Amino acid sequence: MPPKYLEIQCVGMRHRVTPATLRDMEALCPLKVKFSREPENIHDDNAIRVICNERPWRGMHVGYVARQTAAEISPRLDAGAIELVGGYLNDVNDESGTGHMKVEFKKPAN
Repeated sequence: MPPKYLEIQCVGMRHRVTPATLRDMEALCPLKVKFSREPENIHDDNAIRVICNERPWRGMHVGYVARQTAAEISPRLDAGAIELVGGYLNDVNDESGTGHMKVEFKKPAN
């Protein structure tokens, strides 16, 4: 089965990353990212962290999947119906602290 992709937004980057780092990231896009559910998040129990998977920022929590999208995806992740395999942060807007991602997902084999 061919890979399936979602085009989604990364938000909250200005709260996590300095403006200089955002500009550096923007210049080096696309950047590999991975994802981590954060159900204990006090602001959004559907939160999905976006974590950079490229040097020099490997392991850095850079933002979140946009709230509306996370509300649709998180129940499926939690139920094991889909898995976010990885993705790419394709661009960064350092003024708004947002970015656009292409995310690969799959349905686990039963």
